Amino acid sequence: MQSELFYNFLQTLLRDERMTESNIPKTVNNSKDFKILKSAQFIKPERATNGGTVYVVAKKEELQKYFLKHFPNPVSENKTSFQNVRTFRDTKARAKESQRIVFLRGEQTVEANQKQIQLAEFTDNFKLFSFQLHNLKAEKICFIENLDCFMVAEKIIPQEYVYMHTYGRIGKELLQKIEVKEFLFFPDYDFVGLNEYLTVKNTFPNTTLFFPKNYDLLFNKYPKALKKKNDKEQQPSQLVLQSDEAIVVKIKNQLLETKHFLEQQILFEE
Repeated sequence: MQSELFYNFLQTLLRDERMTESNIPKTVNNSKDFKILKSAQFIKPERATNGGTVYVVAKKEELQKYFLKHFPNPVSENKTSFQNVRTFRDTKARAKESQRIVFLRGEQTVEANQKQIQLAEFTDNFKLFSFQLHNLKAEKICFIENLDCFMVAEKIIPQEYVYMHTYGRIGKELLQKIEVKEFLFFPDYDFVGLNEYLTVKNTFPNTTLFFPKNYDLLFNKYPKALKKKNDKEQQPSQLVLQSDEAIVVKIKNQLLETKHFLEQQILFEE
């Protein structure tokens, strides 16, 4: 069981040499590895004074060897794929820190990592400008969720905006490194898009949701089933459910009633 949860469980067990059954995570308790610990008699159950069960370390040296075999390197605060594979032998064992890779397009001058960048030069010659974000300053930014839409954003988004797309989901850590006077958010019109829009708005109160005038027409013509890859329906977050912003309420109610949503790509319909 190569996970941070099991790592922490073993580390605590080695330190305290005992753990009540109620304090053992269910995922660990139900795992094959926990059964191995019991069958090898590294740990033994005993009756606790309160009537419950407590697991006591019976073979500490063997348990230590078992721990080092499964986790040859200590967990680091540096949450990268490199560190994950060293500790857990799995790049996806823990959520990784975002690399904050940002793509920009436009005709404006921005300040990226304390350097003045003429976006027009990069946009005209290379189609975009990309960098690892430490800080960004701009007058107006339009965040575009989909890469394909980002590459042709000027077809429907005014060119007074700096067009922005990120590698991975936009998050609070990334938003805290941006200074902007006006933020326009352009997502898919589903629960995920609404949640991310409201998350951005919590950081930048001047954020508005891009909402096309022909939205209802497009929705009636090109709705898509509101499902994830595992065929489960998307569910609204508390942030979405509690919002009283008119446009959010309209889209939320439509999603709940129809179980369909509108992808942003269809706004670029030929």
